[in-house]
Amino acid sequence: MTNRGSATVPYWRLSASFPGKRIRSTWTRDGSTQVGYGGSGIFGAGGSLAPGASVQIGFEVWGRRGGPISCILNGRSCWG
Repeated sequence: MTNRGSATVPYWRLSASFPGKRIRSTWTRDGSTQVGYGGSGIFGAGGSLAPGASVQIGFEVWGRRGGPISCILNGRSCWG
């Protein structure tokens, strides 16, 4: 996830749902980012994200191919 805006985001919260799949693990390289999983979803939270800065969240999925059916970042759809 990348902050493409012109202002720093003071904190962020992310959730995504992958029906028909099972999340087996989650990880990030940033020690200040918290990520987790439950059933068919992932969730994460972190501190400030400056303009142009990014956070990478990795996860292992078992099940059918396809992306998430929902993705919410700070209460808004990831898809605008």
